[in-house]
Amino acid sequence: MDNIEYQEKYVLFIDILGFSEMVMESTKDPKTFSNLHTTLLHIKKFAKVILGTEITNSGKIEISIFSDCIAISTIDTTKGLGMILAMASMIYCDLFHHGVMARGGLSKGKIYHSEGVIFGEGLVNAYTIESKTAIYPRVVVDDKVLTDLERDENPSDFRGSMRFEDFDGLQCLNVFNPNAIKMDPRISEWVSNGSYMNKGREAVRKSLTSANLSIRSKALWMKKYYNLHAANIGLEEI
Repeated sequence: MDNIEYQEKYVLFIDILGFSEMVMESTKDPKTFSNLHTTLLHIKKFAKVILGTEITNSGKIEISIFSDCIAISTIDTTKGLGMILAMASMIYCDLFHHGVMARGGLSKGKIYHSEGVIFGEGLVNAYTIESKTAIYPRVVVDDKVLTDLERDENPSDFRGSMRFEDFDGLQCLNVFNPNAIKMDPRISEWVSNGSYMNKGREAVRKSLTSANLSIRSKALWMKKYYNLHAANIGLEEI
């Protein structure tokens, strides 16, 4: 049996926004059901690819998926930080490509994470950031991770432009960083056939007309953030 103890790790917690509404709508609309099923299958396949990927001989990526939530952890090293930043970008963009907006928190702390079981202060911190602080479809970074990001930033790779300060002063991950997105091997095919993020743009346009002010405000934030980076990704604006 593995040595069971807490480890200091980076922890990313991602929540699919509007999941309950999608589930309820899927009971009446076959198209919504199909899209929801496809999205969750893609996440599962993506998890199989990264689960157990070796970062060093003594550490690896761990991922847990439960309902509409995804939790990922990596070891507390420069390479581990770079890997979880890339994972955040790829998962966020994969979800948006399938018409789903997401929100997340990235923290660092002691956790136990193995074979799908995860608990500890690192998870609590990441979840709290996502659920209480992020508000909009963005990935907010806490001070512990920010300190490491500032230490490890390298202008020559994707980490050099992986964060930004939002309008409210919070530090967030730039998940639309083109260098991070290109790490996903499926992107070139989606871009070449003109389908990349079409469903995401449609979802934002639909949400902008919602009578629900909370949904509309999140969509407005997403529109502004997406349009700011659309040209760099080679995509049309919303």
